[in-house]
Amino acid sequence: LAQRIGHVMTQGARPLVLGGGHEVAWGTFQGLMRARPDLHRVLIVNLDAHFDLRMAAHANSGTPFRQMADWCQTHQRPFHYHVLGISRFANTRALFDRADALGVHYHLDENLQTTPQLALAQAALADDLAHCDAVYLTICLDVLPVALAPGVSAPATLGVPLAPVEAIVDQVLQSGRLAVADLAELNPGQDPDGRTAREA
Repeated sequence: LAQRIGHVMTQGARPLVLGGGHEVAWGTFQGLMRARPDLHRVLIVNLDAHFDLRMAAHANSGTPFRQMADWCQTHQRPFHYHVLGISRFANTRALFDRADALGVHYHLDENLQTTPQLALAQAALADDLAHCDAVYLTICLDVLPVALAPGVSAPATLGVPLAPVEAIVDQVLQSGRLAVADLAELNPGQDPDGRTAREA
């Protein structure tokens, strides 16, 4: 995946990856860094119920952003990670602690339910967007409520409604800094009426 992303980007295109497990994020990120080694401040914007900062012996869908943090440390790059839609109940205390230690900016799903809450989150995101060289946008479909997106590996009880998700995606696009994006966690086997696919 990293090779394909890198090749597509060197052709002047802006790739969109469709997944599958969120482990695709690690391939997308590596492809971006291969194609654009000049980028120093890459902002990773993730719409997701989970941090995906897990420690594990083998890489999986729960580890990609920890892998990115490790890569940034190894290559002496800043790790700028902004997550919107985090579920208080779908992440362990250790993951919240790891996010805090890594300086992750995050917003809980319960704080993205109303227009004033969304405005506060977008103001914080706007500040990060203004201070980056490029944006990698990644969307995990489990950020949406289970009624909208049942076909994911871990359906969200609360989730973030579609309108705020679309507003945040629009904000990233309007920044003019989007380099690459992916859409992850669509599981057709758990989506018998195609509802999740339509939302995607």
